[in-house]
Amino acid sequence: EVAFDTLEETTVPEILRVNLAQVVLQLKGMGVHDPRSFSFLTPPSAENIEKSFELLGALGAIDEEMKLTSYGKEMSKLPLDPVFAHLLLQSSKFECVDEILTVVSMLSAENIFFRPGGRGDDSGGLAAKSAAAHRRFASHEGDLPTLLNVYKAWRKEAVYISASQPSKMRKKLEKEKINKK
Repeated sequence: EVAFDTLEETTVPEILRVNLAQVVLQLKGMGVHDPRSFSFLTPPSAENIEKSFELLGALGAIDEEMKLTSYGKEMSKLPLDPVFAHLLLQSSKFECVDEILTVVSMLSAENIFFRPGGRGDDSGGLAAKSAAAHRRFASHEGDLPTLLNVYKAWRKEAVYISASQPSKMRKKLEKEKINKK
């Protein structure tokens, strides 16, 4: 009850809580020259918009005059965070389109690593077992290769059989399922 009493009566609007780079890029892509003068229902802080301009400039989406570059126009066509759009657009140069599509898809979803409650230092606990399982996929190169390792392991283990597709494999799997019971 004490925690409930400390909550605000209304939630803070999302536009005041999130990175605005995607919003600014979309507005620029729709022809809004200066997103700072756009009539937002709940106006974001000038600082948040400036941070968005900095990020978009670093990615090459806007120039020094805050105009959308041709690269920025390409980025604005993708309904993604500008960093993800940049990764996808650059991936063809490095011949890693499939890998980046996979990683961006995984980053766009909920966290794939489930962490059950409990103490992480308890070697017999679920949290410790979970952490040990996650370490199997860890890459010293960073988070993106780690996500790619998870996806590759899943693809290796995944079996797809359509319910409408009668096949020997489907029958074999159903038989194995019955035998395991």
